[in-house]
Amino acid sequence: MVIRSLDHHQKATPVQPNPRKLKLDERRRAAITRLVDRCSEANRPALEAHIEEERNLTRKELSIRSFATAVVKADGILQKPFKALTVEDARRIVSAFRSIYTPASLRLRVISFRRHVRWLFNVRRLDEQGSACLDGKAIERALSVPRPKMKVVGQVISAAHQDRLVASIPKRNSRTPRFPMEVRDQWILRGLKAAGDRVSKFCALRLRDVRIERATLNVHGQPTDLLVARLSLDQDAPDIKTSEDSLTKGERYAWQHVEDLIAWLKVHPGVGANHREIEWSRFDGARDCDDPNAPLNLRARCLGLESLTPAGILDLVQDACRWSGLDRELPALLTPHDFRHTGATEDARNGDNEFDLRMKYDWGQDSKMPGIYVHMDLDDMRERALKKAQAAAAKVAQGATAPADLSAAIAALQNLAASLAGRAQVPVPA
Repeated sequence: MVIRSLDHHQKATPVQPNPRKLKLDERRRAAITRLVDRCSEANRPALEAHIEEERNLTRKELSIRSFATAVVKADGILQKPFKALTVEDARRIVSAFRSIYTPASLRLRVISFRRHVRWLFNVRRLDEQGSACLDGKAIERALSVPRPKMKVVGQVISAAHQDRLVASIPKRNSRTPRFPMEVRDQWILRGLKAAGDRVSKFCALRLRDVRIERATLNVHGQPTDLLVARLSLDQDAPDIKTSEDSLTKGERYAWQHVEDLIAWLKVHPGVGANHREIEWSRFDGARDCDDPNAPLNLRARCLGLESLTPAGILDLVQDACRWSGLDRELPALLTPHDFRHTGATEDARNGDNEFDLRMKYDWGQDSKMPGIYVHMDLDDMRERALKKAQAAAAKVAQGATAPADLSAAIAALQNLAASLAGRAQVPVPA
């Protein structure tokens, strides 16, 4: 073994600075100088010294610019030395910033200003022992903005927009494995809302999990005989949201867009060449497929039968937004979660009770998710009540029922119609 002396090691070649970055930093320094020039004479020397100290700590010019912007904004609001900051001044700054910045930016700007005030008093916190800041505890509290709470929200996709998404899918083929991609994409865009699954669970579905049968379901309060897809999922599937208090235990029915699912199964490579012999109203993936373990939602252009990932479905949804032109009309690009959100909202508006929603969307007994997802306003509730009352009045007119006082029911209908201000979509008895 040959041991080389440490004196003979090669010196590392110095990294050459990026000319483009140097130019950008030069522009940012000039912008920071212009910002500082706008600061009042009382606060400018301290701000210049603080910025110089930040540069000595090798802070990025972009971060320094953001910091200087917050301090200069606060200077314009107060127009007084920061050393004389009071609790009322701190509250004024937070209130003014709140009207200028978004909730996420608000916290960052207030933190930048608070950091400058702490630097002025040479303390880590204004309320620490020995701080020269008068009423430092109250000022520190006034300049503490909590993180914005993130809620599970989504866009409700109208029926017209859903149809536009599907109609915009271009025709194209996957060579390995071979299948028409537009048929798969149509099922995915329809099935995300019909199944109501979280995208991780939707990706975990396999052919053996699918059964199609005729059943009588309670659809929006009415027993209906229709073709349904029974989707069952192993409890050990990679779905991080499944909990012990799940009501469905991995089983649920999808009764919308079953024809799109059947169209996709007819060309699915895992079903095999015997799809012409299958009775689709009694399809059982575990029995009728050549490869029951194949994923239901396939990736395109891969060597085997591999499942689409949540990122792949997100790409498809956002591509469909661009193909249909909805990216220029909606406030943000759609996500797979928006389809689940839309399904829950539509079901609630159509009269499904809380238990039905918990069963379909797999929310536990103590889950508060129905209150987050369901966005029924007063007009939705009134219009639904009006439709139910109108149906009852129609039964009375046909002699199916005989209420003791029909005039009271008609008066209630008229009041509901008046409260809808002409937006009622059903006729009202006179």
